[in-house]
Amino acid sequence: MNILEKIIAYKRKELAVSIKRTPVKKLESSKLFTREIIPLTDYILNPAKTGIIAEFKRKSPSKGIINRVSEIEQVTSGYCHYGASGISVLTDNKFFGGSSSDLLHARAVSPVPILRKDFIIDEYHLLLLHLIKTGFCSLPVLPVHLDCRCCLRYMIQVKLKR
Repeated sequence: MNILEKIIAYKRKELAVSIKRTPVKKLESSKLFTREIIPLTDYILNPAKTGIIAEFKRKSPSKGIINRVSEIEQVTSGYCHYGASGISVLTDNKFFGGSSSDLLHARAVSPVPILRKDFIIDEYHLLLLHLIKTGFCSLPVLPVHLDCRCCLRYMIQVKLKR
């Protein structure tokens, strides 16, 4: 099994636990679910910004520990201070050392759009993105067995509800 297959297999197990812990209905009924999303295009096209999406990453499967001591609030607020148009935060814990709480900490100090960089394999992951108002997400790798139709269907439904 290669590293991508290991990550996707782990994500499937993690997903099952997340859904059991916090069902979809509970996510959708959260008061956070109705907050506005900050549009990335406004910041990318803003001449006062750099057009750069700066990334916060703690570790990687190939390089190991990259960032052991830095606090996410300090790093991401620094990115914003120096003109970043967006912030990318790796949220996978097992392979990249991140977490969803990293997104919340970055959001607390960063007025720019936040990108959740993770392996998005299910519509449930998109619900989480909507809940924490990252504004957009990255699909670093698109697994061959992923049914993207469910993700696209969800994104269209959310757009139509606005």
